[in-house]
Amino acid sequence: MNSFELEKPAPYHIQFYEQLKQMIFDGQFQPGERINETQLAKQFGVSRSPVREAMRLLEKDELLIADHRSGYSVYMLTEKDVEELYQIRAALETLAVELACKEASQREMDEIEHVLTQAGEAIKQQLPSKEIVQLHEAFHQKIILASHNDRLSKQLNHVNALIHYCRIFHFSGGARA
Repeated sequence: MNSFELEKPAPYHIQFYEQLKQMIFDGQFQPGERINETQLAKQFGVSRSPVREAMRLLEKDELLIADHRSGYSVYMLTEKDVEELYQIRAALETLAVELACKEASQREMDEIEHVLTQAGEAIKQQLPSKEIVQLHEAFHQKIILASHNDRLSKQLNHVNALIHYCRIFHFSGGARA
């Protein structure tokens, strides 16, 4: 008997979580802006339940904060938040590099070197900053994966998502993209 696995589509709240996260990263919602659960449900043609669950996940990611009126607003980073995020990232990435040096396969090391070379070429060719940032993030992600430490990877991915959010509003001046 042939074995196969049916691929189940992602639950609505996960799909909506990814969409809403991208909307925040794209600047469609500004820091401090209140997000209306009912309006989003209507806009996307879904019930409020997946929207509410997606918003809870985004709160856990620290991209949304619950407000006193039992709603959510887009998180507004402070200068202190940014400083703390970079301190945490420096410590965790130092550990990731140490572990990658011990644990990475030759293939993983070659991939890290390849992305680094691509980033160098992108800078020399003065490609758009968005492409350079993507290569920069890919380089860091390769190191994290090469550490072979799932818990470290999870923590760094969380911190890096918030740093990505910082960069978006730093480069755009907080204005809509």
